Amino acid sequence: MKSEIRLGQWKYISFIIIDLQCLALANLLAAKIYLSLGILSYSYQDYISVVVIMMGIDVIVTVVFHTLKRVLRRRKRKEILESLKHVLLSFALLAFVLFSSKQGTSYSRVTIYLAYMIDFVFLVVFRILWKQYLTHHQRNGEHMATLLVTTSGYVEEGLRVLENTGAAVKGLFLTDKTNEGKIHEFPIIVDREEAVSILCWEWIKTVYIC
Repeated sequence: MKSEIRLGQWKYISFIIIDLQCLALANLLAAKIYLSLGILSYSYQDYISVVVIMMGIDVIVTVVFHTLKRVLRRRKRKEILESLKHVLLSFALLAFVLFSSKQGTSYSRVTIYLAYMIDFVFLVVFRILWKQYLTHHQRNGEHMATLLVTTSGYVEEGLRVLENTGAAVKGLFLTDKTNEGKIHEFPIIVDREEAVSILCWEWIKTVYIC
């Protein structure tokens, strides 16, 4: 989780912002549809506080349950499943909060159900569109982002080969133990989890094994 946030930085934050925008838009649309029926006494003002709670829960679910894990590498089917997981966890946590605080009767349950259904659709669509934009922008960069996988004894040789190709080395993954943080200013990847994170968020084009 820490590796993904550190490596993803603004890209990771951008997905959180998109998720919140989707949720806010879904709530607005759900409330508009429900209130347009004209048979209930709920107003937009009655609904504002629960929307604030929903948005807070959305961020908590993202961080605690790691629902943005490897988001840039997900295929569409995986994105649909992960978005559904995100929405279901958010709904379950909201239900718990409203039930424990005895506020459930103060809001329209149908509106909440409708908001989360719309939010699910928005999440899938806007996450996929944003990923396509990010990957297109990243892949059209000037340098070939590369991850070097080797042992301590072959680092120098591997770096020389990559230097001749014009590759931009984003990290070194050493298969033997080392306590060094960097070699020639290139960061050492300490474990598999960090290696997966850098493959995702740095959009590595090539893995060079020396």
